[in-house]
Amino acid sequence: EEKDDIPKGSFQGMSIEEDSEVSIKKTRWGKNDIKTLNDAVNNSKKKFLLVLFDREEVIFALIKNRGYELLERKKENAPKKYYQTSDENKLLMHLSKDIEEQFHNHQPQKIILAGSSFYITNVKERLADIVKKITITTQSTNVNENEIGNILRKDEIKKQLDEIRFAEELSIVEEFLN
Repeated sequence: EEKDDIPKGSFQGMSIEEDSEVSIKKTRWGKNDIKTLNDAVNNSKKKFLLVLFDREEVIFALIKNRGYELLERKKENAPKKYYQTSDENKLLMHLSKDIEEQFHNHQPQKIILAGSSFYITNVKERLADIVKKITITTQSTNVNENEIGNILRKDEIKKQLDEIRFAEELSIVEEFLN
């Protein structure tokens, strides 16, 4: 049915701000429309893998839309600080392999490496290219569950995760409206 302010067959632009809710009423839904909406719902459940670590301990957590799930916590017998040994290289290699294993198990959209800059650099350089491409980093000195919230509240991390979510939502809306 034609409305007075929008002629039939014409298109209307909308301004939608981030975090606003939008309702679209349609009398008929096509199969592609329903598929697009279902994909949007499923994609909104994407996860991020947080790897919080230092020389002696690592925590793997899956960051979800609401909260996180602690996946694994490991303690290592690491060499003393300032002594880079073959044992330390083995530990870094094991951590890199563990990260890649978590990547394959959970297929996160992004991986957040949090630790000291020295260890982040050394671990990241050992990761497979596909994992490196989706990895973002931040510094952290504590390895405990309380630190997970602190990391997620960091402006640099919030901004990157918000940009990813916004870009996904925008592409879904554009696909749906086209």
